[in-house]
Amino acid sequence: MKIEYAKNIFPKIMELLNRATDEITIATGGFSEDFIEAIINRAASGVQTTIITSDKNWARWLENQKLSYKKDEENKIKRDYLKLRDKIIIYSRLRYIILVISMSIAIILLIRSSIHSLETLILYVSLGIINIIQFIYIRNTVKVEESKLNMVNLEVQKTLDELTSTRNILAKKLNIIESNTLSFSIVIIDNKSLLLSCNLNSKNSSDIIMYEEIQKNNAIKLISYITNLGKP
Repeated sequence: MKIEYAKNIFPKIMELLNRATDEITIATGGFSEDFIEAIINRAASGVQTTIITSDKNWARWLENQKLSYKKDEENKIKRDYLKLRDKIIIYSRLRYIILVISMSIAIILLIRSSIHSLETLILYVSLGIINIIQFIYIRNTVKVEESKLNMVNLEVQKTLDELTSTRNILAKKLNIIESNTLSFSIVIIDNKSLLLSCNLNSKNSSDIIMYEEIQKNNAIKLISYITNLGKP
């Protein structure tokens, strides 16, 4: 066994995680967020990942990612799409609202004054010009926004397809097992296997720990023993 500060070992494990291509199996009592992020990223890329942990919060969060991976991002792009769509609807209605208001003003003036009044005729012409200008301006604005909406819609569909695909990969590649309390860690990443006397939690990074690189078969046996302990 070797003795080292955990903060010197954790970056090495993180590097192994980020380069994993075939398999990740980790048994530990807890994680820091950076380890969780690396685990999710590798599982989402198709690396077969098994996590055995007594940290129920992270275990359930990881399990939930199979259905809600990047749900916040999905909700944001949907909100952006709906916001732009509502903006177009408002613009489309606005041109007709202005037209109705102008016609109402014209009718009121027609009732209250003579049709041959020069001032009234000038006002009618002005209202007509204003309506033509606003109608053309809003129509062109709507066309521009509709073009943006089509692009956003394509981006939304692309993102949703990608997220659905990633969630399907996580459902197949990410296996979460809740265990009894663990105060140590076993890490298998591709052909590397480590046994550590601490959890993979940032609060342990300043601890002096014992660790050792062990045979993969021995690491698998230890993990099998841990998972069997949790069975009734």
